[in-house]
This record gives sequence, structure tokens and C-alpha cells, in this order.
Amino acid sequence: MWGQGLNEQNKISYQVQDWLCRKIQLPVKVWREAHSGAVLKVDPEEDAAQSDRKSQAAYVAVPKEGLPGEINVGEPIIPDQLDHAVAHFKGSKVDLVLMDGCINDFNFRKFINPTMTEKEIDDRAKEKCYDRMALFLPQVAKHFPDARIIVTGYYPVFTEKSARNLLLRFITGFVIPRKKQKWLFPNSNLFRELVATSEQFGTSSNKYLRQSVDEANKSAGGRIVFVPVYGDAISIGGKPAPASRCPEGESGFGSPCSGFAAPTKHSLLWTSLLNSTGRGRLSKFSYVLFVLNFHMLRPNDEVYFDRKKVCKEARLNFFGYMGCRAAAYGHPNRRGVDEYIKRVTAELDRVINMTGWLGARR
Repeated sequence: MWGQGLNEQNKISYQVQDWLCRKIQLPVKVWREAHSGAVLKVDPEEDAAQSDRKSQAAYVAVPKEGLPGEINVGEPIIPDQLDHAVAHFKGSKVDLVLMDGCINDFNFRKFINPTMTEKEIDDRAKEKCYDRMALFLPQVAKHFPDARIIVTGYYPVFTEKSARNLLLRFITGFVIPRKKQKWLFPNSNLFRELVATSEQFGTSSNKYLRQSVDEANKSAGGRIVFVPVYGDAISIGGKPAPASRCPEGESGFGSPCSGFAAPTKHSLLWTSLLNSTGRGRLSKFSYVLFVLNFHMLRPNDEVYFDRKKVCKEARLNFFGYMGCRAAAYGHPNRRGVDEYIKRVTAELDRVINMTGWLGARR
């Protein structure tokens, strides 16, 4: 898991490392193969941009300026990351593998398309999140026979309050030509469909990731566990959160205000400077007009300027360069990372307390 848009100390892998160090009172070393945009398998016939991605694979594989992983390219693909990690460890004992996979295989253009039917989304999620992961996970278990393997799930990127945001309406209207004439209206079918599509992706991807884990565990001895971050009931003080407003307490993935371009106070995802001013209407209008102006669509993540630099050095074409700069959109921000950490460390705590895992390392 890479951690798009996050400083090193805020990445999931770093925080899991820190939690384990405190839990078992021993040094914990991290080896990260992940990078933004990695896929399980390249589908060049589906995405013309894959030719651009492939040409940049060598750049991503060789660290430069400390942030090559911020460039959203498909290669090195996840199986190649595994091979590289195996070569690096050369038989050394590995205790924990933390990973995800399949959202990039699903394809962004498909993901943001609200015209997809529920069956089309489910079928595509099965192909990308089960057919591919069920073949890959046994390889991970075979190469790291002593490791516990945690596979994390996905979440709806667009939620109810996302659909009422001007930024999202503009982007969606631009990307989906036949819906252009409807993008200005927040309550049009376009946005109800977009939220429904996003929720269906979260549900279907998690369903098939769980099935791939169950299938792989037949040969892995139960060492692989699926940790979802979406699907549990969202509540405030034990009561269901009202769907018509943003929760006053913590909001998990899938709650009305958790999605991309939802109110900044509650969103769990990186969005734009336009959407994260924290100002009222008149003040925001003046701030956008006189301060942000053309920078208003810039992502509000922590490493934007570093990513912009390496994106430029990668010599992508214009659309690749602009996409690279905006690659943090929709990825977990620090609040979103906290949701992951709570779920992952709860599973690690359970395993340590029940089985004495890592006890031999003391």
C-alpha cells in the first residue's frame, strides 16, 4: 500500500510499523514495493494510457528524488513487486505482508461511469478482484511461508454529499459526454447514479476480495485475512447516522460526508483547494477569486509540490502530466488513514493476543 499524497510518517505502512514497535517492544523493519497506480495485470486494449504507463515503468522502478511512487503508472505490476521483494529478502523471514489490489485494474473511466449497471459493476469486480487476486494471493503465501498477510478492502469514493459539490459536478460532466447537459444540477439522476455506482463498487469489490482470500487460504493455512474498511454500520452514539446531514461525530467510509469533494471537515479523501478553504460563501468566493484563482483545482494533499516535480521529470504527455499532478484525488487523507489503522491494528492485536504471533521474536 503506497499512501498517495501522504508524508512518510503518515502512511499506513509507517503507522502500522510504529504500532507494532510499541506493541511487541522490538524493532520492526518496513520494505515497501508499492507505488501509485499499480495493477495486477496490464490491459492495454482497455486503456490507451497504458502505453504511456509502460514507457515510465523503468522510472518508477528506480527511486529518484524520494517520491517516485507518487507517479500513477501501472508498472511495475503487483506480481513484479512480489518478485522483486522475494529477490530482496533472499529467503529471510518475513512476518507480515500488508497489501491491497484490483482498484486500478477496475479502471478509473469505468469506475466514474454512472451509466454502468449493477450487474456490470459486479461482473467487472469479479474479474478484477476475484479472478486475478485469487490467483495472486497463493503466490504471496508460498514465497513468504511464515508471514501473516493482510488484504485491505475499498470504499465508495463518491457519497451523498459528494454529489452536491460543484467540483464533482464539473468533473463528472466533463468526463461523461452524454451527461454533460445535466452536470449542473446536484439532484439530477446523474449524481444519484454516480453515488449508487460508487456504493456498488465498494460492496462488490469487497465481496470478491473476501472470496479471493477464502480461496487462497485453502493452501495458505488461514494465514491470509481480509480487513474491510467499508460495510459496517456507521453510527453516532449508538444510533444510525442521519443520511440527510453530515455526522457530528466520526464518520467512516461510506457515510454521507466521507467521499471525494464532500465537506472537508468530514471527508476521508484528498480533494481540491476549492473544496477545502474552510470559509463561508462570500469569504470563499473572494478567496477563490483573488487568492486561489487558477490553482483552485489543485489537490490539497501533503506532497503536491514534490509530486508535481517528479511528474514533470517523467516527461509524460500533457494529459498524463495533468493526471499525475492530480493523482491524490480520491485517496485517503489523514482521517481516512486513521480508519485503515483502526481496522488493521485491531486485526493484528487479535492475532497477537490469541495466537502469540511474534512472541518467538522476543
